Amino acid sequence: MIEVVRRSDDDSTLAKLAACPTASPLDVLRTFPSLAPLLEPIGAQLLSKIEPLLEWFGMPAGTVLFQEGEAAREAYILVSGRLGVFVAAEAELIPVAQISPGEIVGEMSLISGEPRSATVLALRDSEAVRLPCDAVTLLMDAHPQFGFFVMRLLAARLKERTRTRLLRQTIDTIAIISLTEPLPDSRFPERLARVFGEFGKEVQVVDYPQSEREAEWLGTATARGQILVYLAGRDSPAWARHCIRQSDRVIFAADAQAGPVGASEWAIDCAAELHRAADLVLINDAQSVLPTGGTGWLPRFPSERIIHVRSGDERDLARVARLVLRQAVGLVLSGGGARAFAHIGVIKAFAEAGIPIDLVAGTSMGAMVAASVALGHQPDVMIEKFLRAFRRNPIADYTVPIIALTRGRRMRRLLMEHCGDALIENTWTNFFCVSANLSIGEAMVHKEGYLWRALRASAAIPGLVPPMVVDGQLFVDGGIINNFPASVMSSMLRGPVVGVDVTSDWKLEAQVVDIEDKSLLWLLGKGRKEAPNIVRILTRSGTISGDLQTAANRAAVDILIHPELGSIDMWSFRALDKAVEAGYRAAAAGIERIKQGLVVETPKWANFWR
Repeated sequence: MIEVVRRSDDDSTLAKLAACPTASPLDVLRTFPSLAPLLEPIGAQLLSKIEPLLEWFGMPAGTVLFQEGEAAREAYILVSGRLGVFVAAEAELIPVAQISPGEIVGEMSLISGEPRSATVLALRDSEAVRLPCDAVTLLMDAHPQFGFFVMRLLAARLKERTRTRLLRQTIDTIAIISLTEPLPDSRFPERLARVFGEFGKEVQVVDYPQSEREAEWLGTATARGQILVYLAGRDSPAWARHCIRQSDRVIFAADAQAGPVGASEWAIDCAAELHRAADLVLINDAQSVLPTGGTGWLPRFPSERIIHVRSGDERDLARVARLVLRQAVGLVLSGGGARAFAHIGVIKAFAEAGIPIDLVAGTSMGAMVAASVALGHQPDVMIEKFLRAFRRNPIADYTVPIIALTRGRRMRRLLMEHCGDALIENTWTNFFCVSANLSIGEAMVHKEGYLWRALRASAAIPGLVPPMVVDGQLFVDGGIINNFPASVMSSMLRGPVVGVDVTSDWKLEAQVVDIEDKSLLWLLGKGRKEAPNIVRILTRSGTISGDLQTAANRAAVDILIHPELGSIDMWSFRALDKAVEAGYRAAAAGIERIKQGLVVETPKWANFWR
């Protein structure tokens, strides 16, 4: 069911929620089942002492309730709205939890006497009941159950702060704000709002409502599992700001061809000031082969927050909805040379089963396969492209080994043909890959710039292929540090993560022990079978240090797929069909279990393969 309240021409309909309820604070608190274990055992005499100490506390969205490091003087019970809990990390605040109506916040520091461990601010216009230190002291001294209540609350919060809780955190209100007008798809905001209803929730669309209706819906959306979607354009800044204040998430919509010049940047600033998670949806022409326009927005939005859609494409709208509701499927592909062709088989099985891929990432050869997904290639097209590209050894342009054994020209040409002029920020599916920065000894996550250059860096095996040089720094194969970047994908908090690892069962072995005593003639003859050559030794040496990181990354995935590749070597490029089949079998055999593990409601148009 979808109810739409159409726009009124009278701006006087905008009004704030009532400042104070007429009921007493205790009367209101009794309406929350979560507070029953705290309030029911309290006797009338104790209540009569506590009630005069309670105060109403109103907070417009963006108000800081208290800051990390401050001394604690009171606790709060949220009555309406929503609070965000943030911790400081370098120069920014990182969200770690949300406080919903009926929850208490600030009590732990008050009881322990320690400074505040986090910053809490109002994500929406909110109201709370303030419990001063004296009220908490009375409860602790005269009400033994209060200590047990706090202990249970602490245990619940520790459980809720796991990754699963963050991924499934409820999003009740969404604001869709048009930054450029007219949009290529004039009905994009309304159509996107309706798509949210395909995920099993009732959707209410609010466009300049009567304030009484809005207040009623805000109060019941959480309890009823509804989604309230606010719509606003650039023609009414006051209404747009109100929508942003009331939202859990903000979606900005813009014409991909228009660029940020002349757009409503005040709306972006408003969302940033209120610490709202915001995505930018760029609407491209319906016939676009590759999207455009993302680069100009990078100063205002990180690339992972830029989502491209085709005008009028329902499948693209479904992808936006999954990303916003944290039900998006993120696919992470490990490096592994020719063994990484198995990734294509997994992707093919997913496509046939209607499992969408909304974000994709990889390292080295896994990054190359991931790039094909980002560019919108169908699995059959991927097979054709990789067969053509790897007819010859892609790094057989050997040279005098001053920097590396090969010149790297053949690899560069292959990648440029594969990617063309595509930019990471201008791909249909959000993409990143990982390389290793030799200059500073850290992993580099590539999220913007030319796609072929990022792949060139991610696959540059040290000693075998020359490093990629950018601004004087050297970048090589990401397998050195992170061959399976699942933790990076997981940290994006977009939804369940599927990982495909093709390297854990690969071994580099020799059948001879006295290699140093063998003649050159033997090495050129029997040595090719009984001892690994320099290429394989450099390949393994360049990725072995990433194995420990890979083991840790496996814990970051919700579904792990491990194709049985047997004797397929990292340099067995002619075994493409065999590797693809192994990946397909591994995914297809457990496809129902994978669907259950992802717990994603998949609309009928979710399969975006073309």
